Amino acid sequence: MKTFILSLAISLLTVVTQAQGVLPKSKSAEGARAYIISPANGEVVGTSVKIQFGLSGMGVAPAGVKLENTGHHHLLLDVTKMPDFNLPLPATENVLHYGKGQTETVLKLKPGKHTLQLVLGDHLHLPHDKPVVSEKITIHVVEYVTHPLFCVFRPVARGWRPFFSTKSQTSKNSVKSFVIATGNAWTMLFTPLKERRVAW
Repeated sequence: MKTFILSLAISLLTVVTQAQGVLPKSKSAEGARAYIISPANGEVVGTSVKIQFGLSGMGVAPAGVKLENTGHHHLLLDVTKMPDFNLPLPATENVLHYGKGQTETVLKLKPGKHTLQLVLGDHLHLPHDKPVVSEKITIHVVEYVTHPLFCVFRPVARGWRPFFSTKSQTSKNSVKSFVIATGNAWTMLFTPLKERRVAW
């Protein structure tokens, strides 16, 4: 319901904008930068993905609050064609609005490759004069099932990180072997039917 109301409000604002001409844009601060803190580009994650938004050189303010050098985040999910930056950003399943000033979110994503990108919007959901847009990153979503054994590794863009737990998860994708880390030593133990992975 909230998404429908937001979409309706933005649609009405867009109609008014098109009728009256281009809305005056808020100027972005010199050197302002949006970026995705987590996950990292190329990271392998589970279907529940926590995404943290980063912003430097400007502040975060909720939608509807007009303050200089502020804005709120919009997350572009699997967007191949950028929306028109002369209009308020639409509210769709691929353009997600965080008009309360949120700086992180958790998404449920289907297994496979996904792209993420941030766009800062002003009090009217309009990208700034000199848009503040993050680099687009790609993540790889893997579906996990619970397994009682203890855990292993997961690959990330900045290298392999060892982790231990009393609970691990098993990927549905069968593989030949897995590795258990003990400090910096890696020991091949056996060849299971499925790959043991864990998300932390």
